[in-house]
Amino acid sequence: MIRRAAKARFGGARVTALVCGLALAAAIGSLLWTRMKPGPAPVELRDSTPIDAEKLAARRGELADPALAFAPDRRRLALSPEIALEISPLNVPEQEYDPQCYLRHKANLNNTVPWPEHPKKRWHMRTNSLGLREDRELAPTFDGLRVLCTGDSHTDGVCENSESWPHRLEARAKAAHPDRAIEVINSGKGCYGFYHYRGVLERLAHFEPELFVVGVYGGNDFMETTRPWYYFAGAERPKFDAADWKKINAAKRVDGPGLAQIWTSAYYFHRFPDEQHVALSAALALSADIAGAAGARGMRVLFVYIPSRAEVAPDAEFARSKETLDALGLTRADLDTAGRLTDRYLQGLASLGIPVVDVRERFRREPRPPYWESDLHIDLAGHAAIAEVLEPWLEPLIVGAR
Repeated sequence: MIRRAAKARFGGARVTALVCGLALAAAIGSLLWTRMKPGPAPVELRDSTPIDAEKLAARRGELADPALAFAPDRRRLALSPEIALEISPLNVPEQEYDPQCYLRHKANLNNTVPWPEHPKKRWHMRTNSLGLREDRELAPTFDGLRVLCTGDSHTDGVCENSESWPHRLEARAKAAHPDRAIEVINSGKGCYGFYHYRGVLERLAHFEPELFVVGVYGGNDFMETTRPWYYFAGAERPKFDAADWKKINAAKRVDGPGLAQIWTSAYYFHRFPDEQHVALSAALALSADIAGAAGARGMRVLFVYIPSRAEVAPDAEFARSKETLDALGLTRADLDTAGRLTDRYLQGLASLGIPVVDVRERFRREPRPPYWESDLHIDLAGHAAIAEVLEPWLEPLIVGAR
């Protein structure tokens, strides 16, 4: 198997990455927030999560237990099946509870999904016995380069398994190196965020990948990370009131997919500006934790930033979504705020020495924004573009293994 000499070099990084990395990430989050924040905007914190007061009180009781402070990450960040589902923004019959990454696809799915925009007018939701978007089972060991990828629905793929960016990356690498054994695994799932990405690493680390690639989707990953963040802190999350829900429901009638992929997050940060600080700090802290956990296992880590369509073609998206934005009371300035949050996150990763690939400019070179018109997930061109950008990052690992 490729690698093991790297394990000693990375193994000692666990304490440094987690103790220094998490503290530094929080400090960087505060610093970057200070630079981006337009001015003081006091926000009254009220209950807005589906977690009721009794459950939050129970969590605060856990936090007061000294034994929990020194427990393994798996216990400190554990969620019950009930709370894992309540925190998740997605509740579908094709998923099930997982103790490490909270939710996963059910095993051995084989569902046909009609999709008029797809060249074949349909695609198939297929999973293997582990609930991964794979047409194959994973061998316990692999004598070659094994790469583990995760992300949300934009990694999971609104497409055939072979068309998702992890599998297109594998196909490109194999075509360039037909004499090498290369396997790229897709463990993405719709509704995943930074806490789930950490859980995926815990769940699948025993397959000993050389590289762990994390696809971060800017359209909602930052906002959705605040859901578990507040629960784990035993705190209440800011709450949409009746007037907010009236606006959101009006916008949903106009553009449900746009609301899910872009505008709910934009509205949340518009409504609660200070939450950008929470989201940025949480995202950086968890990214540092992921990098440290991967390094402790002898893995390299790479983040890839996947933008929303509003970030790729802001003028066109603003024009397309004008009725939605009017319903929510959003302006072009709210789009700019999302871009600044992304920039601060990418700057934070760089300052922590965590490699990241930003595909915004690559997407902008496409003849048209690479997203399905019907639901705003990245389309086949988007998956292909991400694979193209990531391929050079595999080259040193492939060449170094000769």
